[in-house]
Order: sequence, then C-alpha cells, then structure tokens
Amino acid sequence: MSASFDPATVHERLAHVKWLIGSWKSVEGEVMYPTMKEPVKIIEILEISHKGNPVFNYRTRTINAGTGQPMYEKEGFIMVSDQPEDHTTVALLLVHANGVAEISEGTVDVNAKSMELHSNMNKIQTPSFVPQSATQMKRTIQRTDDDTLVQTLQMATPTTELTDLLKTAFKLRLLSVRNASIMSFDQASFDPTSVHERLAHVKWLIGNWKSVEGEVMYPTMKEPVKIIEILEISHKGNPVFNYRARAINAETGKPMHEEEGFIKVSKQPEDHTTVALLLAHANGVADISEGTVDVNAKSMELHSHMNKIQTPSFVPQTVTQMKRVIQRTDDDTLVQTLQMATPTTELTDHIRTVFKLISIHVHL
Repeated sequence: MSASFDPATVHERLAHVKWLIGSWKSVEGEVMYPTMKEPVKIIEILEISHKGNPVFNYRTRTINAGTGQPMYEKEGFIMVSDQPEDHTTVALLLVHANGVAEISEGTVDVNAKSMELHSNMNKIQTPSFVPQSATQMKRTIQRTDDDTLVQTLQMATPTTELTDLLKTAFKLRLLSVRNASIMSFDQASFDPTSVHERLAHVKWLIGNWKSVEGEVMYPTMKEPVKIIEILEISHKGNPVFNYRARAINAETGKPMHEEEGFIKVSKQPEDHTTVALLLAHANGVADISEGTVDVNAKSMELHSHMNKIQTPSFVPQTVTQMKRVIQRTDDDTLVQTLQMATPTTELTDHIRTVFKLISIHVHL
C-alpha cells in the first residue's frame, strides 16, 4: 500500500493538479497571528502523493524551528470534481491533530499552477471537548518554479477577521519515488509503554494490524464483499494517536476505502475516557465521531451525526449517521464494526473486520 510521487502515473481527473506532487521541505516558514506575541519560525515537511486512484494523499508535519517542539500535524486528501467539464474544482479534506476537521474548496488556475481554497464555519468542525475557534480559512498553494511550492494560510476567529496565519516556501526533495513515508521527523511508534498519559486508557489500540476476516455489506448492495484491510494506530509521544486504514477488495485487489486521521482524548483530568476519532476519507467525507472508552473491556463506542459528517459541494452527502465499535478481544485480536445510516436506510451494519496484530514496539 505504498504511495507514489510520480506525476506521470496520476489518475486523469487529477491532471490539472499533478504539479502538487512531491515530498517538500520548507526553506522558509513562519506562523503569525494578532494574538501571538511574535512570529514563530517553523520547519515543515509536506508530502503530496497518490496510489493511482482519483485522490492525492496530503500529509504535513510542522515543528518549531527554534525548539524542535511539534506545532501542527494534518492528514487528508485532495480531490477534484468528477464532472468531465469541471476538473478545475478542487477540495482539500483535512483533519488536524489539534482536533479540527475541515473541508476547503476552490478552483485551480491551470496556467499559473495555483489553487485558492476557502472553508467557512459550516465546514470546520471540532469534537465537543475542543473549542471551535476558527470560523473561516483561506489557503493558497502555488508552484512558483520547478522546485518551489509556496503555501499561505489565513484564518478568521469570532474576534479576528481573516488574517495571515502561516506562510511556507517549500523546496522539492523527492519525486518519482515510491515509499510509505519519508518524513525525516515523522517517526511513528507502536510502543504502548511510551504513550502520552492522556491516552493511557486507549493504548490497547496501538499496533500495526491486518485483517483475517473482513466484509462490507449494506441493504443497497447485491451481496457482501470480502475485504483485506490494514490498520495502523501509532503515536509520536504527543496526546493523539495517528489512525490510518486501507482496504482492498479481497478478490479483485481494487481499493475499497482509505481513511486518515487521529484519535484524541479529552484533556480534562477527570475525563480521559471521552474520546473522538477525526477522519478524512478518500471518498470525500470528513467526519468526527465521539464516544467513551470501557477501560475494563478494552472497547470504545463512537457515534457521529449529520452535523459532524461533511462532504465537498460536488460530493453527495449520503451518510446521516455512523456508529463504530472497536474492541481488543484478546492479546493479538482487534475487532471493528461500523454501522451507517442514510436518508433512506436506518442505522445498519456496513463493515465488520477482525484484525490480527502484525507488529508492535516497531518504529516506522
């Protein structure tokens, strides 16, 4: 399930944005905002890759250039309208490690190799235990020359109008390279003994898991489909877990679903069993599900409703509710079930997967 940085092999729908592809490292980067005492210099790594399907994977990590402390981490997808006459309408689906899920939309200027994306409060969501401070965002990305990408981000809050927040100039590091991840300060850990204290009640999730049983079903499907799924739940010592899942059709090998995001726990000391899963999906959905952890049973039940399930304007919103249950049933087994509701179907079984532990105490 490796990612490609080769623009020659992109899906035809993404032809107008293939100039984004690459592993990029900042040569200039600064975070600033009226509420900050002074700007902060940053180092940022950005990976925009693909697997031949009609989305790009988007991952970025930022650290304070002076202290080396983590600042931002985001995972998601870039997708383009599937209308043949409209392959310049684009959306960026992102989930942030700080507890934000957002969808920004805009257009591509093909000649200038640039895109401008906007999101408003309806497309910016947070879990109930994370204050929603952003009301609007504007992002501009431009390939200014063969090896330079410039990204600017503006943000508005209830008390501050749309204002510069982040500007980064990147240089191209690698292209036409296949690798799962090449981020120089992106060392994901599967070691449950080193997790942040806030995540102690969910450390049983950690691991690199592969399905031994997997099935997708729904009343609208002719018959269930067997799947093979890989699930990675890891951490970097900070108070979130990274969550990545990929599933393929067990018979044909074709991609089925792909999810990237974070597991976050309430930071209230008395409430470390309230948990949220923030996910961006390659099919055009960004959602936040929340619930509680049963510490003794090593299980969690998460729910999301329509106001926490977002899609770009060019992707129909067919899902109105989801329920996800994850349980560690024994030392090397994890079971995940997903139920889904639509405007015409009540909450019904959709995916069930039984995973076996592949590895732990391993650094990627």
